[in-house]
Amino acid sequence: MTYARLMLKRCEVGLNNFANPFLETLQPCKTKDILIGLIILLAAFAAFASLSTEAIANGDAAIYLQQMKNLNFTERPVHLGYYLLGAGFIRLLPGSDDHAINLMNCFLGALSIMLVYFITFTICHKHIPAIASSLLLLTHGLFIGNSIYAEVYTPQICFFLLSILLWLLNKPILASLSFLLSFLITPSAILALPFFFILRPRLRPLLLFCAIFAISAAVMTFPVRQSYFFGSRGLFGAANRPFSLNWALDKEGREIFSNFSFCIPLVVAGLLEVFGRKQFRPFAFALFILWIVTLFSAEKIEDVPPQLPVYAMLCVVGGLGLGLLLRISDSKIYIKYTIYAAVIAVILAVFINGFNAFKKAHAFNKYNTAYRNTVIRISKVADPDYLVMGSWNRGILFEHYVFQKSFTPYSINLEWLNGYWGRDLMDKSIKKLYQAIAARRQIW
Repeated sequence: MTYARLMLKRCEVGLNNFANPFLETLQPCKTKDILIGLIILLAAFAAFASLSTEAIANGDAAIYLQQMKNLNFTERPVHLGYYLLGAGFIRLLPGSDDHAINLMNCFLGALSIMLVYFITFTICHKHIPAIASSLLLLTHGLFIGNSIYAEVYTPQICFFLLSILLWLLNKPILASLSFLLSFLITPSAILALPFFFILRPRLRPLLLFCAIFAISAAVMTFPVRQSYFFGSRGLFGAANRPFSLNWALDKEGREIFSNFSFCIPLVVAGLLEVFGRKQFRPFAFALFILWIVTLFSAEKIEDVPPQLPVYAMLCVVGGLGLGLLLRISDSKIYIKYTIYAAVIAVILAVFINGFNAFKKAHAFNKYNTAYRNTVIRISKVADPDYLVMGSWNRGILFEHYVFQKSFTPYSINLEWLNGYWGRDLMDKSIKKLYQAIAARRQIW
């Protein structure tokens, strides 16, 4: 026992010595800093809420919302935390449930932007880089799309960022609980565990963090363990999908260039800053490991953005990049005005990015709202025994808007007809279509 305690003490001392260069520079926010963060929160929420509608982005969101309304937490339980969170929001907010669940994401997206500001300020203690990092996330197109519509990724990122901030402030218990909620919202959050180990490698807080997370996660998932791990959308089913490195890198390259766009030089400057300065290297190495682990483990589906947590942290990096430019301008007088010009260019780049991102979000809104209005009109003018045919997403959304439930007798999924979901469903769908034609049912 004495030997074990001695070894534990040596490990703790070694980890503490390794962590000191980064940890000694961290500072908690003061009242003024918190006030700035709250202003950022309100401004971001106003921006997102102005784009929020009663339309739903896809079929998954519609099915998840129906589960929240019915308090059904056992089907598709990989998003258990999302159902619990949403079930509360749609009962607290007035208006339609569709709008309420979108507003929930607007709020959590705005909260994420505020948290990025706090994380950056905790690391560098400067307001301008911290505000710049929050603006980078506010104008990130992929993040905007996931924040104005009901999606699992913005809530996941929000509680992931909160856990990082709490971890930096040496609050391991609260950090663990926040990370637990991020994990329960979508299991891919587990890929971020090495990030915490590298960012603040203190043995006792790490043991406490892991113990609370592991025990709580086991207790929460135990009642739904079969569906959670082995269901059609279970954890192992997603993990067994094929992986292509070339495809994954191409996808992420397109995401980075299309969403950071003119702000990429700022992110590059930030990468030079975090990898070049000794005090930031634990953060840089933690971010690199997070990217690598997520790339090889989760980057497998075109319309799933598992790297959004990495992109959120790259916004922190971009803010630190602006800090580097400002520091250079202070130390070298002869390039002062050149750097100021670069800072102005960065500000213009952020606003151009934001304009383009919000313009695309507005166009996406028009598309989704137009489909919703069309569906509602069809349900009013169609014959009583009509039948609709379409893709899985469109069919599920049609049923959601009209019936508030899924898989009704009024719809045929084209993916069933072409055999994509198996021979049995294809045969049943073909039979159903022929019967509808024979009965002269109206088909849309």
